[in-house]
Amino acid sequence: MRKETQTQYITKKLIYKQLRKKLIYAKQAIDQNYRETKQFYGEHDAKRIKNELIMLFDLTRLRQAAINARYMQF
Repeated sequence: MRKETQTQYITKKLIYKQLRKKLIYAKQAIDQNYRETKQFYGEHDAKRIKNELIMLFDLTRLRQAAINARYMQF
């Protein structure tokens, strides 16, 4: 395993922070939408819409990208 330079380490940390922040914002938006939808349309529709939003944002891929950035090799 090669030793990373300080610049590479800082770059990797910045990428991870940005991806993590996007993931948190997307999750908060989906949770807020779920609460509002549940209040007006019921739990069944709210869960369906929440699942559609998760697929739209593709949170699993974004989460995996954040994990990959954390362990990125240069």
